[in-house]
Amino acid sequence: MGKTGIKNKRGASSSYTFSHNMNTNNNQNKKRIKDLGIFYTPQVVVNFIFDILEIWKKKQIIRWKTKEGKQKYPSVIDPSVGEGIFLKTAIAKNFTKPEWIFGLDIDENAVIKWKEINLLKEFGGIDEDLEAHFFHQNGLEKIKWEQHKSKYRYKLKQIDIENQQFDVVVGNPPYGGIGLEQGKLTDELVERLSDFEIFPKSVKNVLKIANIQPDFFNSEKSFSLSNEVKQKIKSF
Repeated sequence: MGKTGIKNKRGASSSYTFSHNMNTNNNQNKKRIKDLGIFYTPQVVVNFIFDILEIWKKKQIIRWKTKEGKQKYPSVIDPSVGEGIFLKTAIAKNFTKPEWIFGLDIDENAVIKWKEINLLKEFGGIDEDLEAHFFHQNGLEKIKWEQHKSKYRYKLKQIDIENQQFDVVVGNPPYGGIGLEQGKLTDELVERLSDFEIFPKSVKNVLKIANIQPDFFNSEKSFSLSNEVKQKIKSF
């Protein structure tokens, strides 16, 4: 890295210190991304997903009118919203409106970015309106409605949020991340793994589902559950 031009009290260049600090910050950021299972989705992929969702929306056109004939929109949630690319695209493509979107994220930095660079302008620059729809929590857990309800207003029915009922669930959930570290195989961990094992098989009976996953999941080197884990899952 080149010199910064900044001098310390002894007149020596501080470029090494600056470079070292940058490397340290980069390493810390990489570790945080790995720990949280973060993988940012390219815009072209997000556009493709909403092109497909738009076909579904048009087939369900009767659903988007009230009894009085007024326009309404699909409710959309991203449980790992990150920098908001899915929800921003939902609005940009007129798939839905700001008052019908909802987002969760475990990463505190993502919550800060919602206000700084992402979705605040879609809510007229009003912090309280943004906070009514976006909350800092683990999106893999049940929505903590009691914690959030004092902030909420607008058009999504409160009972639907509390019961986690949305028209569209979209996003790029973390693969790996916090809670999947190697360690003792506890009953709690096995129960969580069983949820991941059962989910794909069960939702296909009640939902129209499409997912994108890392290609290594289908490779010979992909992570697979040990026989011990599989046996415990079967017992649940």
